[in-house]
Amino acid sequence: MGHDIFIVLLSFVIIIVGAELFTNGVEWLGIRLRLSEGAVGSVLAAVGTALPETLIPFVALVFFRGSDVHEIGVGAILGAPFMLATLAFFVTALAAFVYRRRRPTGWRLRINRAVLSRDLSFFIPLYGTAIAVSFAPETHWGRYAVAAGLIAVYAYYVYLNLRETAEGAKDQPLTFNLMWAALPLLRPGGRHRGEFQARKALIKEQPPRLRAVWGQVLIALGLIVGGAYIFVDGVREIASMIGFSPMIISLVIAPIATELPEKFNSVIWVREGKGTLAMGNITGAMVFQSTFPVTLGMLLTRWHFGDSAAGGAALLSAAMALGSALLLLSWVRLGRREVIAPWPLAAGLLWWLAFAAYLALKVVPAGQ
Repeated sequence: MGHDIFIVLLSFVIIIVGAELFTNGVEWLGIRLRLSEGAVGSVLAAVGTALPETLIPFVALVFFRGSDVHEIGVGAILGAPFMLATLAFFVTALAAFVYRRRRPTGWRLRINRAVLSRDLSFFIPLYGTAIAVSFAPETHWGRYAVAAGLIAVYAYYVYLNLRETAEGAKDQPLTFNLMWAALPLLRPGGRHRGEFQARKALIKEQPPRLRAVWGQVLIALGLIVGGAYIFVDGVREIASMIGFSPMIISLVIAPIATELPEKFNSVIWVREGKGTLAMGNITGAMVFQSTFPVTLGMLLTRWHFGDSAAGGAALLSAAMALGSALLLLSWVRLGRREVIAPWPLAAGLLWWLAFAAYLALKVVPAGQ
């Protein structure tokens, strides 16, 4: 048991390191392509930070066989939107409160209502449709039509974001460039600090080369895939030992471990007063998670949840994610000002606690 827990923790480290490199790389790619703030937040940063949680079900469903592994994949697919619409929302509201004294808008968030409304207006019907398909027969032709439609709609969503162009800005250098600058410090003798400072000044003066950006992105992708493979294998072993549903483990633990740390990008953006980027990082990931991952689930699993306590919990998590998103969408559309009070975001904690209470009262006693 101790060895398996260590393996899972190691997989978290590998995934998070890979995600850090990937996020940094795709943000620089957005700058080089002169994309808008909405596109960087809702597409590049969102997809980058959602990638670890997306690759866990992909690796589970493609490279492993067995019903227990399919439960891991399905749990990870449904857990991501739930975590984003609950804990990620709450963390953003908490950051707004913590940094209220250093921002001119106080704890209110300055946002682009059109961008946020667009993201949520895509997520709610897309994810709702994907969940509705779970009630149809497994062989029904409709699930294939819905799967194709989800991908097509997401392509249109990306088009809407990318058609707006603007010159981006980023203070943090490309991670690979920072590593290159720090190489002189590894030489013996301790007299190479001047060369390090010169290299550091150089990378601040000019943007990174595209080949360096792509190299970092590809290496990060390899780390994430490898970490996801280790995670799936470790969770399967732990679930087998304790006799607990692997779906619940991946539904609750995987999103918190692989995605929530990445959503602290939103905390940084809230601190800097960039509310649109902060929220786009979350809501854009929700749109992505409601298309590609659920398509994998519909095509590679039974995609039915009502025949066990764990499946019922999965359906409840989906309903709560949709409810939280609908609450925020209503709040955004009711106002006209550029700032909003993040009450619906703070309510994310209540949604999550209610789900945790359901698990403790209904699922854990059932031993599923």
